[in-house]
Amino acid sequence: MLDVQVVLNGRNATAGDLAASAQSLLRSVGTLELAHTDEETVRVLWERFGASVSAFEVLRPEVPLLVAPGGVVFAVGAVRRVVAQTEVPGRRVSRVFLPGLGPQEHLACWSASFLHSYQGSIAALVDADLAFDREHLSHSSPQARTWLPAHAVGVALTSEIGGDLARWSRRTGLALDARGVWTKSVRGPAGAVRRRLLRRRHRRQGAGVPRSLR
Repeated sequence: MLDVQVVLNGRNATAGDLAASAQSLLRSVGTLELAHTDEETVRVLWERFGASVSAFEVLRPEVPLLVAPGGVVFAVGAVRRVVAQTEVPGRRVSRVFLPGLGPQEHLACWSASFLHSYQGSIAALVDADLAFDREHLSHSSPQARTWLPAHAVGVALTSEIGGDLARWSRRTGLALDARGVWTKSVRGPAGAVRRRLLRRRHRRQGAGVPRSLR
């Protein structure tokens, strides 16, 4: 299981939305927490998932914080892909671009380095929007924030995947992992070969140029 604090934002989400999100997330994390949910919704989710779900009360600044709105589901490996982006030097937040989210719905993962220095409230982190970023992130560092396309990390809305969440999660995760392996094992060496051939061609071309013109 990944060592990351996960919070589901229940604002404008039904119990069914939150249950689908929780089901997909609990494949990768041992527990998750709920924000902006009423007591009845918490009870329904607790009856289904037990002690794996609880209310969001305490921030764990030693690990990344993933905040997701209800109704967003994660394929196998999606949490790992998003969290990995917070390990980039200088990274403070990785946001996932997912068309269809409402104006108050944000999917973001905050790095532990940011949380260590953060002095605001935990409630503000749940609702953190782009105005929050402008206030708290460096304006001079291009690494402070990154945007991740949802399809590239394996994130979708429940309305996009149909009824078989487990099948979608498994197939999407395997496809993305296979694509990542192909990129590293095939495209990387192929690119290196092309670069070597290009350098060799440049050397041959340079050999025919008079020294006075080099």
